[in-house]
Amino acid sequence: MVQGGQHGAEHPQACRHLGVRQIPAHLATVEGTAHYPNEERPDVYNALVTDFLGSLQ
Repeated sequence: MVQGGQHGAEHPQACRHLGVRQIPAHLATVEGTAHYPNEERPDVYNALVTDFLGSLQ
């Protein structure tokens, strides 16, 4: 799961809660973004997703 770093305190808690229910799961925060980290920082988002997918092999 990838979340923006500028969300309120409740959002990271909700992501962590959902993340522990997903196997395999990893929670990453893209600082300086809000609701759309994939659009606001596509370079960071794409690197996170690529690294995660590579770890599944």
